[in-house]
Amino acid sequence: MKTLGSKLDFPSIAYGMNADDTKDYRPGQRAAKEHDVLAPLAEAGLTSSKCVRWPKQRATRFGTDRLRRASRRALNTGAP
Repeated sequence: MKTLGSKLDFPSIAYGMNADDTKDYRPGQRAAKEHDVLAPLAEAGLTSSKCVRWPKQRATRFGTDRLRRASRRALNTGAP
């Protein structure tokens, strides 16, 4: 990822871990720390519910239907 980030001129790499994820064992957290991958949602203290609710509130406030649809959790993928 660092190689690809450098080619694309990205100063940092980030992923979507949130504050709730810090309470569980997540194998990717260790790898992320070892490779200096940022977790801005967790660092800001945002929980799963806030990550889902906040965009819906903004959509309602600004009168768009786009984000009012029911949220879908990220697809969980794993190697066999």
